[in-house]
Amino acid sequence: MRNGNMYVFDVVDRDGNLLKPTEIQAHLNYILTDLTPAPAFPIGILTSENRDVWAELRDKLVNCGNTDNLRLVDSAVCCLCLDDASMKKGDDMLHSLLLANGCNRWLDKSFSLQVSKSGEAGICMEHSWGDGMTMTDILGKIYKDSTEQPQVHPGSVAAAVDSASAVHQLQFNLDSVLKNGIKKANDNFDLHVSQLSIDFMIFGKGGTETMKKNNLSPDSIAQLAFQMGFLRMRGQTVPTSESCSMARFKHGRLEIIPSATTYTKQCSNAFVCQRDQHSVQQLKAMLYQCSRYHRQLVKEASMGRNLEQDQAHVGGPSC
Repeated sequence: MRNGNMYVFDVVDRDGNLLKPTEIQAHLNYILTDLTPAPAFPIGILTSENRDVWAELRDKLVNCGNTDNLRLVDSAVCCLCLDDASMKKGDDMLHSLLLANGCNRWLDKSFSLQVSKSGEAGICMEHSWGDGMTMTDILGKIYKDSTEQPQVHPGSVAAAVDSASAVHQLQFNLDSVLKNGIKKANDNFDLHVSQLSIDFMIFGKGGTETMKKNNLSPDSIAQLAFQMGFLRMRGQTVPTSESCSMARFKHGRLEIIPSATTYTKQCSNAFVCQRDQHSVQQLKAMLYQCSRYHRQLVKEASMGRNLEQDQAHVGGPSC
């Protein structure tokens, strides 16, 4: 996808062999130099809609004669989103990877590789086929291979192939219902974006190694920090859940860790609301208690024996 337009090309030949990297490079160059303007009604925004609304509009796309196009989109290896914007700042990158403007994305795709004009890249994935940890492992291998053994680089010369014949831009038939649906989807998307703030910070005073040296679970401390942060902002702790891999089982996917417990609630209140009422030793003891119990929860979840937690007492006003 580029500028809201959708393109497809084969990455294997008729015998199932991968194309040469320089051939793929040539096809991408062709797309990057295409002067087709942004569509007035970009259908990618529909994938950001409420799933029931999108399901109805997708049926409408089929009825309007777009079955072949949708089949090509659904069967593609992945969605490559070529963004004209640069992502130099950290918050710009986070916003672009998570949201952008919604028009240059197909959010139903198993995963989308998003590449900015300035060369930054990231992944947006849909979770029904797999889990984040699986995608992280795949990305790690891709990054290692592409940086240590790059097949193409900025100085590479693209292959002399007929990209005009190999690359096809998808044209969709849209009626008034679909056009109106796209307009509403875009309005809803803009509303959601306006209600979301994104920021980040780099914490340099500690981290995983510091936690381990003090015999604390880094994950437990991170979950506790979420609770404390929410308590400071909203005046209460809330039930939360965390995913845990069940990769030790064949076809195993995820179990849920009920990471918000009576221990995290007690510890959060002690640090945020009652800090002057506890000694350093007492606060440290609460941290270790949370860490020990969290490790137990992780162990049980990874074995498919999730401890049943009554989280009803975790939420509610705290201070």
